[in-house]
Amino acid sequence: MFFTENYNSPGSTYWACKAFLPLALSPDHPFWSSREEPYPTTSIPQTIYLNHPSHILTHAGGHTFLLSSGQACHYPLRHGAEKYGKLAYSSAFGYSVPTGAIGLDMWNPDSTMALSEDGGERWVVRRQVEANDPSRESGGFLEGVEGNVVSETDGGGGWLRAVWRPWKGTSVETWLVPPQPDSPLWHVRIHRIKRDVVRYGGEIVLVSDAGFAIYSQDSDGRTLSLIPGSDVGALTTRYGKVEGFEPDSDETTSSGGGGGGGAFSIVRSAMGVSGVADLTPLFFPTSSNLATPSKSVTNSSNYSSLST
Repeated sequence: MFFTENYNSPGSTYWACKAFLPLALSPDHPFWSSREEPYPTTSIPQTIYLNHPSHILTHAGGHTFLLSSGQACHYPLRHGAEKYGKLAYSSAFGYSVPTGAIGLDMWNPDSTMALSEDGGERWVVRRQVEANDPSRESGGFLEGVEGNVVSETDGGGGWLRAVWRPWKGTSVETWLVPPQPDSPLWHVRIHRIKRDVVRYGGEIVLVSDAGFAIYSQDSDGRTLSLIPGSDVGALTTRYGKVEGFEPDSDETTSSGGGGGGGAFSIVRSAMGVSGVADLTPLFFPTSSNLATPSKSVTNSSNYSSLST
């Protein structure tokens, strides 16, 4: 992990040290002597739409995080895609950076979409999106609302949209929808992939859409174990991982779709809970051009997913 960038200077440490200015106040200063007030949680808006950066801030369900339409600098930054290009950034869960260049495990693409056309060895993630303004270098669209909007309730009607290109002839359009009143712990991601040019050897594209990164050790320090039987209820009493497929819904069965529901994966550790679910069968129950998701949700084609 690189903590410094080319634009850092001696002034950067000066700004960081400003956090220690209160230590210069006398012991009887009101800063130290005033009675501590409770944190004003009730006055924090549930959802804030920021027009200029095309961001959505949300505090729904008690989890504060940011949905981003994508930002980038005009020159390359170390791990710029991880620092600025992910779909979501959480105040509770950190983000990952690649530890190598072979396979999905080394690329660590949490809270973002990654694509591979060589069978899963190399992956491409979002770094720069098509600008919504000719005067800007990068930045998606805030739609459904106008200007900066503060919503006192979950949701609020707005969403983000952005387009980026992993390769020549391939585009990915993504919509990000903040938590809604009936699902305050989930946000929705919808992806549409278009391919005008298919390169030789890249006829099949693998797609990964992952949730927030989470501490992966159990209470005994060992790696979290996979709970058999896709028993999500078991996570209420223990740490671990659960993955599987949602059963067919009545709508899917009656339409003749069959084939089972979408894949899901939920992880619980001492740091909280993070999960992702594939909604592709819900929207495309009879589609013949979508491959059946593999057993691991991180390797399935997530045209629409939930992440908490």
